[in-house]
Amino acid sequence: MPQPSQSIRELFGRFPGRICAIVGSGPSLRHVRAAMLGAGPVIVLNRAIRAVEALGLATPVAVFSMQKDGCGVRTPHADCPGAVTRRPHRAALLVSRQESCECLPDYRPRYLFDAVADLGADAWWEFSANCAIRLARLMGCAALRLLSFDAATAGDCTADDGTRNPAYRAQAQRMPPLLQPGDFWIEPQAEGRVRGFFHDLAPCEPAA
Repeated sequence: MPQPSQSIRELFGRFPGRICAIVGSGPSLRHVRAAMLGAGPVIVLNRAIRAVEALGLATPVAVFSMQKDGCGVRTPHADCPGAVTRRPHRAALLVSRQESCECLPDYRPRYLFDAVADLGADAWWEFSANCAIRLARLMGCAALRLLSFDAATAGDCTADDGTRNPAYRAQAQRMPPLLQPGDFWIEPQAEGRVRGFFHDLAPCEPAA
């Protein structure tokens, strides 16, 4: 019998002073490379987990698969339909008590969270990216690098598979108020190149 799911609060303070990479699903995801993620914890949103796990990250790197949105099925099920929820291979799973608590119930490690009570969000429906930002702060991370959020950096609301998602624009508009000096955006480009932006989206040379 698998061990019960853990509370997200067990992750609080676990990575003091580290830089956390948060990975979205914009079309630039197809160009992401392991070196762009850094050596700190990595929180990957929804479908992007497959691309990140395909990079073959070293075992010491802590990777978390944020599957907050779920797939809409309200009974426990091991496989999720649709294009949002993806079963990770090794990453720790992060699921919402309100939206995805029935998804992948036997997967471990699996952490449950309440966006309001645990992460301090204004509402249970807060966007996955903002929940990831809040979690990174609570884990003790000193700064963030945000990769493949093309709706914010390039105004491109398509996903890495070419489908268009208008919600990406709304998510991008809600992210900047949670960012701080020292955080930065990375838009991966072909052949390992990147475009970098400060937390306020002013262009910059991305930090190493």
